[in-house]
Amino acid sequence: MLRRTFSVVMIVLLCVSIIMLAFNIQPTGADAQTICINADGSITPAGAPIGTSDNITYAFTGNISYPAYNGLAVLRNNTVIDGNGYTVQGNQSGSGISLTDISNVTIMNTNIEGFSWSGIWLDSSSNNRVTDINAENNNNCGIWLFSSSNNIVSGSNATANFCGILLEGFSSNNTVTGNNASANVVGISLVSHPNNNTVTGNNASANDQDGISLFQWSNNNTVTGNNASANGAGIFLSFSSSNNTITANDASANVVGIGLFDSSDNNTVNGNNAATNKDEGIHLEGSNNSSVSGNNATANVVGIQLDSSSSNSIIGDNITASNDTGIDLVSSFSNNIYHNNFINNTHQVTSDGSPNTWDDGYPSGGNYWSDYNGTDMYSGPFQNQTGSDGIGDTPYIIDVNNTDHYPLMKPYPWGPHDIGITNVASSGTMVTGGSSLTINVTVFNYGEYTEFFNLTVYANAITVSNVENVSLGSRQSTTITVTWDTKGFLPLEYTISAYVTPIPGETDMTDNTRVDSTVQITSCGGRLPYLD
Repeated sequence: MLRRTFSVVMIVLLCVSIIMLAFNIQPTGADAQTICINADGSITPAGAPIGTSDNITYAFTGNISYPAYNGLAVLRNNTVIDGNGYTVQGNQSGSGISLTDISNVTIMNTNIEGFSWSGIWLDSSSNNRVTDINAENNNNCGIWLFSSSNNIVSGSNATANFCGILLEGFSSNNTVTGNNASANVVGISLVSHPNNNTVTGNNASANDQDGISLFQWSNNNTVTGNNASANGAGIFLSFSSSNNTITANDASANVVGIGLFDSSDNNTVNGNNAATNKDEGIHLEGSNNSSVSGNNATANVVGIQLDSSSSNSIIGDNITASNDTGIDLVSSFSNNIYHNNFINNTHQVTSDGSPNTWDDGYPSGGNYWSDYNGTDMYSGPFQNQTGSDGIGDTPYIIDVNNTDHYPLMKPYPWGPHDIGITNVASSGTMVTGGSSLTINVTVFNYGEYTEFFNLTVYANAITVSNVENVSLGSRQSTTITVTWDTKGFLPLEYTISAYVTPIPGETDMTDNTRVDSTVQITSCGGRLPYLD
């Protein structure tokens, strides 16, 4: 329903655009005049509230308001239009400030509202700058670029319009940065062949439909560092919008966080926060060959959903914090899904049995599963060689067609400096006081460098043994055997544990301590062992 509603909205917007272009609709009103900055530098009509001393910088001296005036047309290149904080007020017709086939104009410090077409309209215009504009309460768009390239739209407020900021019709190499495009129907939209644009650092939140949308052959664009929260969809790509980069955005608290639909292929979705969305964090439908990596897909109904989508890479994502379903797969084949963290989801995976690949082979490994209960005592491609390797000794089985052959023992990524205990095993569970038993502690170096570590073995809180300055190579394991002489210990039950002192630069210490089963010390001949 979300996709269908969005499509209707954008098609209506395109139809309005085509009709107005076809009929060359101009501002109306019997008495209202359009102020023009003419190509020769003159201003018409005489007495308009705008002036210049050099035919370069044109500054407002008052509001440009209906019914006296209906907008400003800039017909001169290489100018600065400074609104001085005044307002261009329309009567629901035309555009507030318009440029057609114009270059190197800066429009700044102006309020624009009440126009049916747009607050600011750039048509086939290049190398212009729109900055510090308040474009509010316009029927279609706050700021609209049509077939216009190499422009910058920055630091502006485009709210309470149909679309806050729109790039349409082969508008390329534009930069939209640091704007507030909230409380519209659609916040920021790229429609019909806009290519190589950068949308960065904008607030596109609290819009009725979409925060940021790329629609109808919007290709090779970069959408990065934006706030796209509390919308219908945070970031939405559809109708063959491909080869785009969607990175480091906040797409949380929407209905859908990030959606790729309708043959929107070969996109990169990396490092985004897609959390607490009402439906899916990330949703691919009919979209192939995309990379979804390093995203935070937590506390959604579905963390990541693939529907009729194949040959995608889902790598290094955090799919955690009680999604109802971590990944949902429907008619989706040949996707590579590995190095993800599946932690405490109600259902880690739901699938119709479509075969996909869940690991990157050995020794790269598969995914981390919080409900995996296997051990790591062996290594090698067949997990039959002595020594830990950070990979579970048995596969994680999803269904008959889907198996993670090399489940990871701890969440990914492993840090450059990371050491952990994988196993503690005592030679017995009961010993006569005064006798000895051995304790084997296996330590694995998950990190990238050779490390030196210190190991302490305890019985309850009593130190059994200290082993210092042990060297261990990257992705290697070692088993250290210590002897526990029980002479002097009371005949009690003791919990055996081991502790590796954190190494410099280590950030994950959750596996630096490991507890073994208990060992019972019994008395000998009725005598307490500490009296022997």
